[in-house]
Amino acid sequence: MRAYPLLRASLLLLGALWLACAPDHRKSLLAPPSFSEVADPIVTSLVFGPDGSTICNSLPDGAVVIGRLINPNPPSFVGQGDGFACPENTLAMDGPPGSWLMRVELPADPAIGSLPWRHLETDPVVFGDADLRRDVQILNGTPLGGAATIDGNPLEGVGLGIVYDQVPRAGATSGGSGADGSWHEFFRSPFILQNGVRYRAAPCGALGVQFLEGAPAGGFLFPSEVNAINCTMTTASAVQFSHALTRLVVTPMPGDIGGQSSELFDRYGNGWGVQFPVTPGTSPAHVPLEASHMFRGGLMIGIAPGRVLTGTSVEGEMQCVAACRDFGLDGVLSFTDPTPAGRKVMWRYSDATSTEGVGLRVVQRSFDGVPPNDYVLFQFSIQNLGASTETLYAGFWADWDVDVDAFDDVGFTEMGGRLMYETSSDPDDAGTYIGTLLGGDAPISGNFVFRAAVFRDTIQQVQALSGALRQETDGPGDLRYIHGIGPITLARGRKADLWIAIVAGENHDQLVANALAADADIGRRRVQAVDVTDAPRTVNTQALGIPGRPFSKTRPQ
Repeated sequence: MRAYPLLRASLLLLGALWLACAPDHRKSLLAPPSFSEVADPIVTSLVFGPDGSTICNSLPDGAVVIGRLINPNPPSFVGQGDGFACPENTLAMDGPPGSWLMRVELPADPAIGSLPWRHLETDPVVFGDADLRRDVQILNGTPLGGAATIDGNPLEGVGLGIVYDQVPRAGATSGGSGADGSWHEFFRSPFILQNGVRYRAAPCGALGVQFLEGAPAGGFLFPSEVNAINCTMTTASAVQFSHALTRLVVTPMPGDIGGQSSELFDRYGNGWGVQFPVTPGTSPAHVPLEASHMFRGGLMIGIAPGRVLTGTSVEGEMQCVAACRDFGLDGVLSFTDPTPAGRKVMWRYSDATSTEGVGLRVVQRSFDGVPPNDYVLFQFSIQNLGASTETLYAGFWADWDVDVDAFDDVGFTEMGGRLMYETSSDPDDAGTYIGTLLGGDAPISGNFVFRAAVFRDTIQQVQALSGALRQETDGPGDLRYIHGIGPITLARGRKADLWIAIVAGENHDQLVANALAADADIGRRRVQAVDVTDAPRTVNTQALGIPGRPFSKTRPQ
């Protein structure tokens, strides 16, 4: 398994990104300059420390202080900036008339003591037509209490990101849990916040856990309303039925490959995701979230012209009309204990909970691969119980984030469209290759790789499944892909199978060898009667702890 530095856990959490909250010592404009004939008014600020003298008396020699104007109104953004190096002490920022917030950033250096790294002036700076003066005093902050624990023990490396409630696109700071579970800011311990400011915290980020207590779901005034954040976790029920025979670990949830869609977190916890390579017999990683190469992905069915049914939430990924998750919320689970040949897991579910449902029932079975090859098989038996004949395309969608950085992936299609995969373009990454091999009762139809910035509407999603839209490679970037078979025409009562193999390799040749092994295994199983009949088990499905909160890759500034 890959090793990760402690605070790298915060890379992809909402509001908890090293890159998002990294200090910016450039004296450049983050918003387009004004080209009007009349210059924008300027706000001039002197910055004072807790004792009322220049802030430089509280900072190391030569420390750089950065000021930023922030537009708090939608769509909010971090605007004009200026900076000075001590012993200088003047910020001069210009902006068009309007109401702005001002943020002052100190050096990310433990020598700043108890001062907050970023200070927000919560009373707006209101620009008219004239220049103005607005001085800033930065007072000592307060350490954030609380800890991250699992099964009563400290859990190191849980990311924690903080943004401003007034303007959530503006990052305040980030960090993670230390060896004792307490919160460490990315450059110091303890984790210090400004007093009297309303913040928001990203959801606690860990894999294979169930949350009994977590970060507040909404904004809070620090420290009077909230002065501590506890991420209290227990091992997830989903761990009991995850596939872990080979070096590829996958949690099978209903319609959700990896178990990263949050709707069932309070009942089963979140899954391990898709982790590779994991030494057989060892535990997959709870942290960081990047230990899973799968951010989110699973079953996808399209009916022309624009009806899309998914086994995960696609909110923030692609357009969803009435329901962002259609399958699996009524899922019934059974599974076998592990054997030398792995375990079998079965889910039965339907689209009945969705306002877009058409009467489809799904029996989902999953199987460990055969060592030494690294793959996990999923069989989706799709039956039409609706009143009308339906012609559909079935397949898989995924937001893969290969290795550590989600934003440098490249995607490819091979084997006549049956194999789609992604890998990292960064030569310093681990070199993981991971993707899907499809089969079933219809030919391959859809291969579409696309970037995060392209939010495909439901008509385009069906076209991607059917092959009317095709893009077999893309990147580097934060990629998703859609992989489909079809058309499949189902009269009432009829059923058809979709097979998906999750395959991985440490290089391209290994990936292809594992895909071929998975293909052969699918061929064997298609002529066998498969079911979960050997001592079927289930788990407690009562809600435990708090409802799940979805993770996000939004980058605050």
